[in-house]
Amino acid sequence: MAEKNDIVILVTGESGSGKSTFVNTLLGRERMKVGHDMSACTTKIEYEATYPTVDCGPLLQDRRLIIVDTPGFNNPDRALTDTAVLLQIADWLERQLSKRITLGGIIYLQDINQDRLSPITQHGQAALRASFGGFEATFGKLVFATTKWNRMQSNPRLGLDQERKFGDILRELTNQDESRLHRFKDNNSSAWEIVEALLDHDVDVSRADIVNRVKMLKEKLPTRNSRKGILDLLVGFFGKLQRKTMAQTLKSVGSVSAHAEADTTRRRRRLDERPQHPGV
Repeated sequence: MAEKNDIVILVTGESGSGKSTFVNTLLGRERMKVGHDMSACTTKIEYEATYPTVDCGPLLQDRRLIIVDTPGFNNPDRALTDTAVLLQIADWLERQLSKRITLGGIIYLQDINQDRLSPITQHGQAALRASFGGFEATFGKLVFATTKWNRMQSNPRLGLDQERKFGDILRELTNQDESRLHRFKDNNSSAWEIVEALLDHDVDVSRADIVNRVKMLKEKLPTRNSRKGILDLLVGFFGKLQRKTMAQTLKSVGSVSAHAEADTTRRRRRLDERPQHPGV
């Protein structure tokens, strides 16, 4: 269980991107169940505590890391819609925040073998940013890493092309250079290098702001599984923070659908009417 002063790191990505493998490699032991096909093994949030095995600076001196393995986006399990996954993450963060943890950031994994990037890469990350603070500041708490390079050994040029493509999309999304893009090389030192890169950026995001944004995220998610509905809502949510960047990144998305707006209104009413209980 997370405790006061623990540093929490979320490991996210699509189903089959190698999240559980990354966590096990980082820990140096098999703690998370790993799938060997595209079926998802992680169906609920799981986490393990560890201490750094490398020098990650004074921030981590004598402090535990809580490494969180999250269910994948674009999940083959129909019950695990993108909405359900995001709500799991928001609920878990909301409970942990009462323990005065530190949010270290998000590691987003991308399978280098995918021939294209799924839309969840954009709207899933937008939702996760809502849990970690403001639009610009949060990119200091977010790194991306490509996985499964061993499957590219027969065609390394294709891997480099995929990496460049991914880097271009990230630069458009974040307005930052490729320093946020890393390779996971299937070994412990590589995993810790990615963690170190994440924690190397000191970003000031207040606890009150994080709590408020987690609540806002939960209220704005639609009750039905609608990728466009989720994306539309998040575009509207972040428009006030970085309207130009979001418009450029998500220019293919239309205006918010009336159905999504109606779903959101009904959800807000249910939340307002629901009795309040103390957090776990």
